[in-house]
Amino acid sequence: SRPSQEMCIRLLWMNEEDRYSFGVTFHEVKPHDQKRLCMNAPKRLRAPEDAPKAFLGKTPSNFYDPVTVCWTGSSEWKPHCGALWWSPVGLGLQTLQLSEPHVSAMSAEFVNIENVMWVLEPYRLCKPVTGTHWKPFPVGRKNNNTKKRQFRQSSLLNMSTSNFKVKVARHRFEKQKILATYINSELELLTKMCKGRSYNCITWLEKSFSYDMLLNIATNSRLPYSTNAAAMGLVQALYVDRFPQFTHGGGASLPHKLWLFHDDDTKLNDVRKSATPVLMDKLELCSKDAFSPFFIPRLSSAYSSPDPLVSHPNHEKFYLLQRLHSQTIKSFGSAGRLIHTDADFNRLGIAAIQGQQALLLFGFQST
Repeated sequence: SRPSQEMCIRLLWMNEEDRYSFGVTFHEVKPHDQKRLCMNAPKRLRAPEDAPKAFLGKTPSNFYDPVTVCWTGSSEWKPHCGALWWSPVGLGLQTLQLSEPHVSAMSAEFVNIENVMWVLEPYRLCKPVTGTHWKPFPVGRKNNNTKKRQFRQSSLLNMSTSNFKVKVARHRFEKQKILATYINSELELLTKMCKGRSYNCITWLEKSFSYDMLLNIATNSRLPYSTNAAAMGLVQALYVDRFPQFTHGGGASLPHKLWLFHDDDTKLNDVRKSATPVLMDKLELCSKDAFSPFFIPRLSSAYSSPDPLVSHPNHEKFYLLQRLHSQTIKSFGSAGRLIHTDADFNRLGIAAIQGQQALLLFGFQST
């Protein structure tokens, strides 16, 4: 409900100290920091040569700004210790020092999002992210004739050095997996907070999650499918399902209450008004108006808005999202991945289909 959404944004996000205490924050690495840290930027979702002249996210750059995550951590984490989770050092993760003015005073440590999230799909992502192939941890055999030694301090003295390293690595892996799952859950929670056009939540969250950042996360092949899907859902709630988008492109549909009026102003004859013909002799799927296209009439207050997210006038606004959804859906048949056991990829597929449905509903998949 709307009150619950606004209560969450008030308790978890509006206060900066609470935001860094309860959640994981996302930050883009600016170009000057990328050069200083010698970071490799992820490639942008490419548009073909016949792409529209203008759409959201269009830029001459071929790369996105890398995304990092930050959280309050402790190298000796315990419940109620004041930190969200184990620190990057406690998880064995490499940290980055960024020139972020808002969090520098908190001695924040930034970690590349790919280095945190790969543990959710180690077989697919370990090699691309870490440079080494994934080797599953050995499964120890239970011996009924010996006591369980996993909680005994004396057992550490009897373990070989290699076994001790494996045990530490296993524990770090499990802790990191919990953190990665938490990040996905946070993105899904933020999406639910914005659904239903909860504009107070949208206004706060769009300051932290730009359209480019969410497209970066949604298209990054070095992130788990579940993270791609969570970013797809958030970009839909933050930037698609909001003003000035309306169902059926703002046009009337049957059954619907219709208002008929006569316009004597000849000066407006050449200006397209916010009207769509409802009754037509014959309409085929290949017809021009088979799907109501999104457009902003010049008489609308959104037409003159300085914000391109609001004032973009035609259905090519979310061209990159259209391509992302289409490419994801087309990959089902060629890759043969739409199977019950591949739950994460299926989540991505569901997110793409839901995104495609929203674009169609608001007039961005018109003919």
